[in-house]
Amino acid sequence: MKFDLPWKDLDGNIYSYIDVKNRKNYVNYIAWFLTILFALIGIFTVYRIGIFIALVLFLTLVYKRYVVVTSRGLEIFYNIFISKSYEIWDWEDIYALTYANDYDYKDLKIIYFTKGDITKRFYFKSEDLQGIILLAKSKSKKIKIFDAAKNKNFIKN
Repeated sequence: MKFDLPWKDLDGNIYSYIDVKNRKNYVNYIAWFLTILFALIGIFTVYRIGIFIALVLFLTLVYKRYVVVTSRGLEIFYNIFISKSYEIWDWEDIYALTYANDYDYKDLKIIYFTKGDITKRFYFKSEDLQGIILLAKSKSKKIKIFDAAKNKNFIKN
């Protein structure tokens, strides 16, 4: 299934997030097997809930999320085989950008984007961090930038 991402024709830097929760191949095989098994159980037995479980499992297997930081802000595109969803957080709407080190992934930085009461966490390459911070400061004067290690006490309150 071919589709174009919304930021395909956008000029300027585009920073893509890194998906650190990829499933291993054997997990995918087991999940597809369980999807078929639940569908068959739902069809051939009195337990119709199996069809619902198979459908939900199928949708989680085909679900794909694309996240980038662009000059427009934080852009999130969801592709769920039967549906697509696009969400954008403008730089003016983002209240704070907090970054932290991850102990499991030394070459990645965690960046928390806060908009109102909602905070989303994404992993980016360490070399992209300064570019994202400069982009955020240039697009929004009111955005607050925090280093989680230095501002621990302020963030807790």
